[in-house]
Amino acid sequence: MGQTLRCIFHQASRDCLDEAKSDLMVHESENSLLLGLLSGLVEGRFVPNAPLYMSVTDGVNYRGHALRTDLNTPLDLSPMSTKAVDCIADALHRRAEPVAKVVGPREACHHFAARWTQLSGLGISKTMEQGIYELRHVQMPHLDGGQLRLATESDDETLISFLRRFFEETGAPETVASDRAKHILTRDRPKQNVFVWEDRWNRPVSMAARVRDTDNGASISYVYTPPLYRRQGHGGRVVACLSKRLLDGGKRMCNLYTDLANPTSNGIYQKVGYSLIARSAEITFAEV
Repeated sequence: MGQTLRCIFHQASRDCLDEAKSDLMVHESENSLLLGLLSGLVEGRFVPNAPLYMSVTDGVNYRGHALRTDLNTPLDLSPMSTKAVDCIADALHRRAEPVAKVVGPREACHHFAARWTQLSGLGISKTMEQGIYELRHVQMPHLDGGQLRLATESDDETLISFLRRFFEETGAPETVASDRAKHILTRDRPKQNVFVWEDRWNRPVSMAARVRDTDNGASISYVYTPPLYRRQGHGGRVVACLSKRLLDGGKRMCNLYTDLANPTSNGIYQKVGYSLIARSAEITFAEV
């Protein structure tokens, strides 16, 4: 006879992190999204709005964890069985909680999507298959006279343009992309988490950002090079040099997510030392 699963809703991010951390740390890079978000919430680096902190238990051990920081942000899943996924979906449906999208391990994500469309009557508007990459040693490319530097206030106009295009190229509407770009730069640049790659003529030609931290790792995202400067190696340089900076600062590993449908970016990251360690998915729901 199988064990009965039940879903627990924690009252605060600290409660969820205390219960989930030992499970999530077994595969730190694979679970960097959940670990980084929970740590950021506990430390006040992220401000939640109607958050959900969830764990699935069989009465003895935890079988999975989930987090939603905002009504419009994804439901983030840890690795878990299909039965644990069903437990989370059913609990959310009973509470009439909205789910705009789901992110997590590929199998768990697709199973949640099938269950959620059945329960909610929603359809699926977009699916992105993602790779989770990890780096422990940098394979430094030729820098061609360029350099990595921290972004400053004088870069804001340029970087808002870069970020807006980044979001537009991943499918966001123009107004949404613009709002996200301004929000991210306002939040992260003063914390010295946004970086620019300058070419040999001191032109800002690429960017990347440190977006989350775990005990031993750091996550990189918002890697963007405008079309004019592509195919010149700038993306690899900014990622390699930022990764080295993070490792030199005491981190044991760096990680990042990629769109597996984009072989160019996946190849760039592999050339500087990143290896694919897991597959993830991001599935967006919409009214039918």
